[in-house]
Amino acid sequence: MLLSIKNKHWIIGLLLLVTCKVTYAPISKVPNNSDAIRLDGYYYFADSTRSPTPKVYIHFYYSDGTRLFWQSSDYEVGNLNQTLSRLEGYLTTEVKSKTVYPNHYLWSAYELLEDQIILTSWYATENWKKSAVEESLIILNDTLLVDRSWEPNHFWQFRYFKHKPDSSSSPIK
Repeated sequence: MLLSIKNKHWIIGLLLLVTCKVTYAPISKVPNNSDAIRLDGYYYFADSTRSPTPKVYIHFYYSDGTRLFWQSSDYEVGNLNQTLSRLEGYLTTEVKSKTVYPNHYLWSAYELLEDQIILTSWYATENWKKSAVEESLIILNDTLLVDRSWEPNHFWQFRYFKHKPDSSSSPIK
């Protein structure tokens, strides 16, 4: 059977995708020796404005200078505590089964500079390369952060969580 031109392009694209090596820009981490932010849980932001699926975003910060990003797409507006409890149950199971994968997009390096957290993360660019981008959060106190790059501002609140995933699976060295 002969392949049509359209199918040949699709197959060539698939072969390129499979054979391309993804490279990541180096990101270095700086250990956090400060008590400006809490490390015994996570900071979360509940975004009820996302349509059609509201989300809860979570940042885990570690003393080695890494941050793990997680999100939940089953946020029930008005039931934030229930959503966070469900997410914590899932993360506890993931931690126990050690299936928190070293996915580059989930991890960032951070550095504390005065009243800011400077995050360096990977994002996709042309030619399958991954480059670093910086963003910052302002530390209001050890339990509240604000991201002023959004309108309206996003406020990240702290929540204690004893089953925090381990940062040793981070691809940031």
